[in-house]
Parts: sequence; C-alpha cells; structure tokens
Amino acid sequence: MESSHQILRLIRDNLYDEALREIEKVDDESTKKIYYCQLASAKGNYTKQAEIAGEVLNMTDPDPVARVFATQSLAWAHIRMGNYDTAKDHIDQSLYYFEELTEVEKQEYPPLYSIILNGFGSIAIETGNLDEAITYLENALDIVRQLNYPERVASLQNNLAFALQKKGQLNEALTLYTKSLRYYENNHLGVAKTRVKSNIAEIYRFRSQFDVALQYHKEVLDTRLNYDSDYNTAMSYHYVGLTYFEINSFEKAKDYLQHSWDHWMKVGNNQWMSATLLSLGRTRLALNEDISDILHALRSMAKDECIEIITARYNLLHAIELKKSERMANIAKAQTLLQEIIDAPVIDFELTYSALIHAADILFIELKISSDKKIYEEIRSLIVNLEILTRENGAYGRMIEVMFQKAKVAIIDLQYDDAEKIITQAEFIATERNMDHYLPMINEAREQLNADILKIKQIMEENKDILERAKILELTSYLKQATNIRRDLNERHKQPAE
Repeated sequence: MESSHQILRLIRDNLYDEALREIEKVDDESTKKIYYCQLASAKGNYTKQAEIAGEVLNMTDPDPVARVFATQSLAWAHIRMGNYDTAKDHIDQSLYYFEELTEVEKQEYPPLYSIILNGFGSIAIETGNLDEAITYLENALDIVRQLNYPERVASLQNNLAFALQKKGQLNEALTLYTKSLRYYENNHLGVAKTRVKSNIAEIYRFRSQFDVALQYHKEVLDTRLNYDSDYNTAMSYHYVGLTYFEINSFEKAKDYLQHSWDHWMKVGNNQWMSATLLSLGRTRLALNEDISDILHALRSMAKDECIEIITARYNLLHAIELKKSERMANIAKAQTLLQEIIDAPVIDFELTYSALIHAADILFIELKISSDKKIYEEIRSLIVNLEILTRENGAYGRMIEVMFQKAKVAIIDLQYDDAEKIITQAEFIATERNMDHYLPMINEAREQLNADILKIKQIMEENKDILERAKILELTSYLKQATNIRRDLNERHKQPAE
C-alpha cells in the first residue's frame, strides 16, 4: 500500500476535507477505498464503512494488502455496531488473507499482524472474554514494540489497559494509560488523548475521586461534541451520567444518561446500549421511578444477543429492583441473581463489585430479622472480599466505606479493640492518601463506635444474641452507609464543576 501516514494523521486530527483531498491523489483504487473506510469510521458512519470495504472485496483484482485491510475495516464496522459474531468472521478472513501475502507484501506495513490481533482482542473485551483479550493484546503490543512503532504502541497500551481495567487490575491499567497519554501529549495527538483521558477518568471515579473524574469526563465530552462520532459521544455522556449517579446527583445523572441513550440509538450497539440502560435503570430506581420498560429492553437484548455481559447487566438491575421489595421471595430471588454474577468469571470488574455490595446489603437486611449466625458469617466474608477488592485496586474511598461496616460487625462480635483499630486504620489511609475530606466522617464514625460499645456493654448482662445486638446498633446496610458518605462528601468537599 502507498504511504498512509499523512492521510491517517489528517483523519485522526478530524481534518476531513484535507484528508479527502489527499485520498483523491491515491492511484490504486482499492487502496483509495480503504482510506474512504477510515474516513467513514472516523465520522461514525459504520454502515458506509462496511459498504466501502465490501466494494474492495468485490473488486476483480484488489491490492492484496488492501484486501487484508478491507476485511479488518468490515470487522471494525461490525464491532462498533455490536455485531461481534460477524466481526469475528471478518477478522478470521483477514487473518487468512494475511497468511496468503508474500513476505515482501507483509513488509509494506509491518504492524499489520498486530492490527489483526488487536481486532481479536477488542472483540474479546466486548464479549467479556478478558483473559483471551489480554493475551491477544499483549502479543500485539510485543510486535509493535519490536518493530519500534511508537504510535501503535501507545494505541495498544490503551487497549490492553482497558482490558485490565475491566478485569479489575486498576493499578496495572493506570500505568499503561499514563504511558499512552504521555506519548499522545508529547506528540500533540489531541483526539487520541481524549480516549485515554476518558479511561483514566473511570479509574478516578471508581477510586472515589469524583471531582477529578467529572472534570476529565466533561472535558472529553465537550471535545467530542465538536467533532466526534455518535459512538464516542454516547460513551462520554454515559460516563458523565454515571459519575453524577455516584455522587447522588440523580436528576443530572438521568439527563446525561438519556442523552447517551439517544446517541446509542443512532449507532445500534446493544452491548453498550445495555450498559447505559443499567446505569439509567439504577438512577431511576434511586428516584423511585418505574423501570419496567428498561428491564423489558434489557431482557430482550439478553435473549437476542446471547452475550454474557448483557445478561449479567439485566440480572444485576433486576436483583436491585427485587431487593427494594419487602417480600422475602423477591429478596431470595435477588440473592440468587447476584450470586450468579459473583460466582461467574469476571467479565466486568464493576459488575462483580456491584453484585458483592448488593449481596452484602441483603444480608444486612436478613440480619435484622433472623438470629442465624450463618448470615453474620456470610457478611463477614463479603466484607473481607470487598476490602481486598478495593485495597488491591487503590479504591481507598470505597475501602474506607467498607471499613466502617467492618467496625460495626466487630462490635456485634464483641471485638471492641478490633473495631477501634479498624477506624484508626481508616484514618491512617485517609491521611496517607491525602483524603482529608474523609476525616470528619471518620471522626463521626469513631464517636458512633464508642457510643455503640457502651450500648453493647450495657445490655450484655442480659446475654443478648446477635440479632438483638444488631438491632440495638441500628446496623446500617452497606449501601445506605456508602450513600450517606457520598452525600456528605458532595456537601463537604468542593462541588464538582458544572
């Protein structure tokens, strides 16, 4: 193929008219069409992209390398539209065409094989096969490092980091994101930088650094609204809405998530549409609104697509809705749905985390009405898992929220010294991590802890069981405790920029 650097750079910089003029200068018709595919993709016209790629494949004698790129382009059009089985078929075909190339033809664009591996890895991410995705992307990254293609290295670092983030390896993901971002900043690649910045913002969100996350997401959204595709714009609206949900600004969350849904409707990607529906459903539940329409849409998607992550999202939202009911049959069904997510291989780290905290919430409800010590042991086990999960991923704000609950459980178990140590540890984490905005709440927790210990000591002469001790402490569920903390944070810490 002819040199693509200048044309691709113009497309990446959204200089579409200039790119079009350069494309018209290309002599080989099949190569020219490949650039038209790239242009259509950048504009978010995936149907057009697939149509042009098909034209290349239908040519009598297309350039052999262009044929590899055409099947890749077809695959990416279907990835964006959420047609993953079709996309996989096209990447398989692309690999077949690549293996038919001569060594001379392969050297026309040396990173070509890494691009094919990246396609396989991206489909694996979208369908929740994270270990498979990581293997493909690590192999692709090794290739471009050996070839010394720094821009491809930066791109693959971002993609691999996204897979690691989905798996819950946030520290490793952030390291790769930072390397990728540094390259894009040093080389003034603003468009590519927005993708990385959006992903980094999601790590900040999970780590309860909501003000920074919101700032980053809004900056990316503002940039994308000026030029980007519906696909990327929908994603940015989703992330802003999700961050507002985290800080209990539910009306704002609903507004942004609805905008996200409107853009996804133009793209037609059910996998990402289901993510937005889950967030929108949770937001509407928080506003005490009916979500039967959302559940119906998610259930239909899960049935039609047979993609595990869509089914998991439906199960999570359905469980959260059932949990709001006072009927024990509904609560039991919610427990079953949540346990399925917890026991399954991780396909999205945050889905697993959400299932864990809602499962813990149900157990706190049960502890109010049952003296079964098994419930208490299950709570202890879930809190340990949540603490490990948050600590390993540097989510210190969420870890402090878990520790408040851990301290209360220690009091029920009459382990007063352990409860004090837990609060002291939370204070140390907040101080060490420059999370001073948590300190007032930690002080309040310590005061409450001391009051709870006095209550317990006063009634122990009556030999109260676990149920009675839990009732006396007015044991707050994990989710309610976390909600109270984030509401206080929103009031005490600086308000996110509007």
